[in-house]
Amino acid sequence: MKSKEKYLTLAILRDNHACQERYDYLVEKLGTDFGDDEPLSLSRILEINGIADCFWAFNCFSAIYEDELRLIATKTAVWSARQALKYFTEKYPDDDRPRKAIEAAEAYIENASARAAYAAAARAARAARAARAGCNIKAT
Repeated sequence: MKSKEKYLTLAILRDNHACQERYDYLVEKLGTDFGDDEPLSLSRILEINGIADCFWAFNCFSAIYEDELRLIATKTAVWSARQALKYFTEKYPDDDRPRKAIEAAEAYIENASARAAYAAAARAARAARAARAGCNIKAT
């Protein structure tokens, strides 16, 4: 089962009080056929409006998908730290603190993934119970 892709929309930007002038510029560049609820990527905002608006939009995105972004940021940090670890250990071979910090971050990632899987299973179970009972309950 493919996970639902995360994205922003013009409606989300507007609901988060985007600067009217910059919002209007984005809408103009996207064109009249671009709908309020169509997926809008951060890279597209960067391409059209530039880095400052992209960072602002990222804050909207992060408020909606905070847990997933925290996990992505941790994975990125672990990858970066692993790249630098060999240089650190060459200079400080007896200092294992960076390696332990990386291991702790990896444990966080593993546990976060397990929590996400558990939460998805719980939502599926609630949906199944609701369907069996003939209810129309949203499984959130």
